[in-house]
Amino acid sequence: MLLQAKIAGLSPPELNQLANQLYPLVNGAANEVRFAVKNIGNQPFPGGKILEVSAAQSFGLRELMSRATNISDVVPTLAVGEEKPLCEWKPVFPMEGVATIRLRLEASDGEAVNLRRYENDPPRNPVEFFLPVGNAAEVLMLYLLYAIDRKLGAILALPHRPI
Repeated sequence: MLLQAKIAGLSPPELNQLANQLYPLVNGAANEVRFAVKNIGNQPFPGGKILEVSAAQSFGLRELMSRATNISDVVPTLAVGEEKPLCEWKPVFPMEGVATIRLRLEASDGEAVNLRRYENDPPRNPVEFFLPVGNAAEVLMLYLLYAIDRKLGAILALPHRPI
């Protein structure tokens, strides 16, 4: 069974207008991480179960890890070429840097599930995604500066005069 796993990371709604242009995730706030799967194999996928959704951040010799709870653990059946949403999770990352997000699946018929991040990626299970985590305070400051610039730009804008 060959599936392509996809991920979308969204920072909190109050930050995501600007934050997602800089960082898909921010520290100290509940981020939204969504997974989807696409059947890129040559036979239908019978469905299955999510065995693991977790995130880790390393600093020095320590690693902070969190596991998703309260998510649906059902992997839907997929026809060849079909893509469906898998689950949504709201992790909070304690610091900026890189987050490693891991997804591991199991097929209901007991066959091995091979996951890819991209079509030409080597298959693996679990699959890991590496996403940058930005500093929420810095992103908010940049957003506020951007909003001030937009307001002042609109106030100070002079009418265009043809030359």
